Amino acid sequence: MIDLHERQLLQQVDAHIKAVREQKGYSLLYLASKLHTDNSTLDKIEHGEKNITMIMILKLAAALGVRPGELLNVEG
Repeated sequence: MIDLHERQLLQQVDAHIKAVREQKGYSLLYLASKLHTDNSTLDKIEHGEKNITMIMILKLAAALGVRPGELLNVEG
């Protein structure tokens, strides 16, 4: 089980992923199609309802054209 601080960090990462997607001008549906997943899965990730895996971070980074570390670049 994760503690409150860890949950807050995950929420920051999730929100940052959404911000990067929006900066790129990608809709949720467009990015989901690039990831070969459904948009509800991506929506759950962006809203902190689903834990993100390292594999998904790597896939997201590739689809967004950024380095994986950029998606994790949050204040902690």
